[in-house]
Amino acid sequence: MTQNTQSNLSVLQNVTKADVRLEPFPHIVIKDALPKELFEKLYSTMPSLTKVSKGQELESNERYIYSPQDFKQDEEVDNLWREFVSYHSSPEFFYEFLDLFEEYILDITPGIRDKVDSLRDANIGRHRLDSFDAKDILLDCSLNIYSPVFGKPSSFRGPHIDKPHFIFGGLLYMRDPEDRSKGGDLDIYKYKGSDHKFHFAENHPELRGIRYDIEDKYVEKVDTVKYDQNVLVMYPINPLALHGVSTREITPYQRTMVGMSASLENGFFTLET
Repeated sequence: MTQNTQSNLSVLQNVTKADVRLEPFPHIVIKDALPKELFEKLYSTMPSLTKVSKGQELESNERYIYSPQDFKQDEEVDNLWREFVSYHSSPEFFYEFLDLFEEYILDITPGIRDKVDSLRDANIGRHRLDSFDAKDILLDCSLNIYSPVFGKPSSFRGPHIDKPHFIFGGLLYMRDPEDRSKGGDLDIYKYKGSDHKFHFAENHPELRGIRYDIEDKYVEKVDTVKYDQNVLVMYPINPLALHGVSTREITPYQRTMVGMSASLENGFFTLET
């Protein structure tokens, strides 16, 4: 597949700077991000929860990840998925992201210049396929499936800031058209004031580093992005990018999305704890 054809797979192919919302932090919310035929082909051929969870016993509302490495090694997966994952973990996709958000990254988190001289000249690799020994930035594009909710309603994670070695986060929602359950939406927050602090806990080793969560009393919900089919959310990660996941009710349906990110080896901003 040629580079030009690969770009037709991009979740950003129809996005311009005019789509960037600046409050309460720079982000985009794009409905029908992919052409209908492309989205439907991806949805109909995506790996099952059984495959993504690698057959382990499912916990309620738990996340299971199919990484670029998994897609590369899976001889049964549809080739469209390999191409889609490959493009969204490529330098070309990173440049698309920078065309939209670079100025906001440098303005809100100038400390990133201490970690990498130039985002556009950085050596780009792929998460779990490359390492920081040879690469400056690692991109990830993975299939994320959250298991059905049983026992009691739950939220996977309340208000938080993503770990500060990540440059951006992106989600392409792939909701089952038969799913009518409530919850699993993306809530967007702002601080109530300057007097706030985060608490952290050690994450699972494969997720690296620490997670920064914040109590509800310090934040105010200002918007909600509904979990739906073919909806894209993307944002640079910085101290303003507060978000969380709304409580999911008990449901037999999984919550499905493509997750996209870029990371440095070390963090480039700090949060008060």
